[in-house]
Amino acid sequence: MEGGGMVAMTLRFLERFFCKLHRPLVVVTSAAYRDVYFKQIQQLNHLDYQLIENKFPSCSQLSSVEFSAPTAGPITIGYFGIIRGQEMWEKLVGAIDQAEGKLRLYIRGSISSISMGANFFEKHPYIEYGGTFQNPTDLPEMYRSIDISWIVSDDNTWNLK
Repeated sequence: MEGGGMVAMTLRFLERFFCKLHRPLVVVTSAAYRDVYFKQIQQLNHLDYQLIENKFPSCSQLSSVEFSAPTAGPITIGYFGIIRGQEMWEKLVGAIDQAEGKLRLYIRGSISSISMGANFFEKHPYIEYGGTFQNPTDLPEMYRSIDISWIVSDDNTWNLK
């Protein structure tokens, strides 16, 4: 949708057309996505937007979270949100496999655009998929169950910042 090619331009045109025709409520997980993509690029300033972020809304909520030192067992990495990016995924899975039990990966969210193959989670005993989650109710428990959070991206576009 960001590209300059004919397909991206056509898709953006169709999106603008249908949004102007139907005036939908647009739900976004980032203010930057709303402001840059929809308002600047698409010029869709007249739509109703609902911002639902998949992170703590403010630092004031951190006081309700209990922090503790990592356990003596494997270090648990949390990967939460939309799980995407095949190359990055393969690097992360490779690191977990190479660590031979010293690292564990806990995934929560929606898996998108990643090829895993059949029985992936059975073949990788240190990788667990906990399903989708409700924001903000599930966040404290999710973050309590990990030692560090995977927030790495090899894509430096505005919509991933």
